[in-house]
Amino acid sequence: GCRRALSPHGLEVVTAEHGAEGLRKLHEEPFDLILLDAMMPGISGLELLGRIQEHDPDIICVMITGYATVDLAARAMKEGAYDFLPKPFTAEELLSIVQEGLQEHHQRQAKKRQQEKAESAQQMERARQEQAKLNAIESRFMLVVVHELRNPAGVIKNYLQLMRSGFVDEDEWDEYLEKLDLRASQLLHMLDDLLDLARLKE
Repeated sequence: GCRRALSPHGLEVVTAEHGAEGLRKLHEEPFDLILLDAMMPGISGLELLGRIQEHDPDIICVMITGYATVDLAARAMKEGAYDFLPKPFTAEELLSIVQEGLQEHHQRQAKKRQQEKAESAQQMERARQEQAKLNAIESRFMLVVVHELRNPAGVIKNYLQLMRSGFVDEDEWDEYLEKLDLRASQLLHMLDDLLDLARLKE
């Protein structure tokens, strides 16, 4: 009856004879709205409502019953039902509540997309900030490295200039060569450390 009332309005309606079949179909394809009878064989409407909400809380669920009570309505709403439709109802009443429910579903989906978009933008901004921090750290690190490399290189150059200019006696050359060797070894150790660091970053 619900399918006959809704299909002429361009709505695709899938039916299930009982809760177990409805649950199976729910896992096979997506649904925007579910009309759920409170009294069904096997799984009750309220139990199925809870399972539907666990599967996809964005699905709109409208509870239908011929035994409308305040307690049942309250329990249905607590379980996540969007609305409550007591029997008997007209095709117009059914269409109206379905259209309202579908509009609510579209609004939820739009809100969800906006939230996902905002979260994506926040993640991108956090990534940009982290990258900026890393770039700043890398720049400071490079300044320190350059300073540390210039020190032994400068000492080596100064010793060589002194030796070439004749300011170092020949009997002191061995001492200066030893100093040059020490500074060259320091420089090589630093370069080896930088190569190890570069390999770790690969």
